[in-house]
This record gives sequence, structure tokens and C-alpha cells, in this order.
Amino acid sequence: MAPVETFRNLPHAASFEEGQYRFSNLSSAVRKVCEQRGLLSLNETEDDQTAERHFIYVVGESLEEAYAVVLIGFDASRITGDGWIDLDQREHKLIAPKDIIDLVKLEMESPREAVKFATADPTA
Repeated sequence: MAPVETFRNLPHAASFEEGQYRFSNLSSAVRKVCEQRGLLSLNETEDDQTAERHFIYVVGESLEEAYAVVLIGFDASRITGDGWIDLDQREHKLIAPKDIIDLVKLEMESPREAVKFATADPTA
């Protein structure tokens, strides 16, 4: 069974907070890591009633050696209207081999570190 990593959802229109991630940024990071490992196919589905999105990546050098990477999450920026009270409290799940999870985390932290340096006080 593959490891599961949980990422807290970053509420729509909120600023970065430690450990919270926008689904759009997380899905971009997962795709980039999968492309580096050999993205063979991608299947995306969305449940209109729950706003849950599923990305299933088939990764490897060939189908015979392929493995699945699954991302399940919620993109609050795509939701309009009322009735989505708990959307910001939902978590994203990444089901993947440990090395993929580690690379995605590294990819996600790179932009945050760049923002920290760009906004740092140069006189401090």
C-alpha cells in the first residue's frame, strides 16, 4: 500500500500559512514531479456535488514498470456561490511512493522560500 500524505487546504483569498496549500499549486507541483519521472498518462475527474477533484497520474518509463500517483483535493478558487461552508477545512491527499511525496514537498517549499527572501528586510 502506498503512503498517503495530507496537505491542509489554503482557504480561497487567504495568504500563505505554514502547512497550507492551494490545490492549484499542489496539482502543478505533482504534475511537474511526475513529468520528471515519466508521465505516461493523466486522468482528471471532478465531483460536481462535493467539489472533490481526482488526478490519477500513471508514471514510469513504460507501462510494464508504471505506478500510480493519486491526488485528491478541493480547489476553492473554482467554487462560486453559497453552500460551501466547510470547503476551506477539507484536506488534500497525495497517494504516492515516498520519494514522489518528498519531491512534491520540496517543489512546494521552493516558491515559499523565494517569497520569504523577496519580502525580507534588507537592513535586518
